[in-house]
Amino acid sequence: MDCIACGKDAQIVLRTLQLRTMHVRGLTGEDKYQVPDDAVREYGVCRECAEKWLREGGTAGGRAVRKYILFGILFCAGIVLSVVFRGSGHVLMMPAAAAVFAGAAGLVSAFRGSAEEKKRISAMPLEEALREAAFQVFLEKAPKEMEEGQWKLTYIPVNEKTLSTKPGDLTVIYDIQPAVAKEVMLKIGHPQA
Repeated sequence: MDCIACGKDAQIVLRTLQLRTMHVRGLTGEDKYQVPDDAVREYGVCRECAEKWLREGGTAGGRAVRKYILFGILFCAGIVLSVVFRGSGHVLMMPAAAAVFAGAAGLVSAFRGSAEEKKRISAMPLEEALREAAFQVFLEKAPKEMEEGQWKLTYIPVNEKTLSTKPGDLTVIYDIQPAVAKEVMLKIGHPQA
């Protein structure tokens, strides 16, 4: 099996169940249709890619970096607008102050989230941390949508942690409807199915 990220030989095999979700807007509001895949699929990630993800603090795919850049641009735009329209009583002073606040709050939140994730993973034993990192690498490389954005894809890991999760928690963690959660539990072999 090849690594989903680099194509090399994969040492870590991940078992996942794909859940397709379609949001349909109608006269009564928005409905959500969910369909689990027919079977559990296996994907591979090489040890090097998982170690790289751990070394770089979870930014191997640039997920955290993109957040920093987005909030940084918002913060800087707010500063520039504040300086340009300073003292003039211009109508753009309020949005400028809001941009500065939102950018700063977003940066702080992103930094805290990255630090908490790094702390959580560093507290794990090495093999467990590598498996978690491998799943994160998989999530960064796996498709997020199918059929021109009609279906959003969610990947549910089939591992000891998921199999020991209570059915109600499974619906909250992965945003699964209760009726669909029962079907998912049967397909992944959950003991409480």
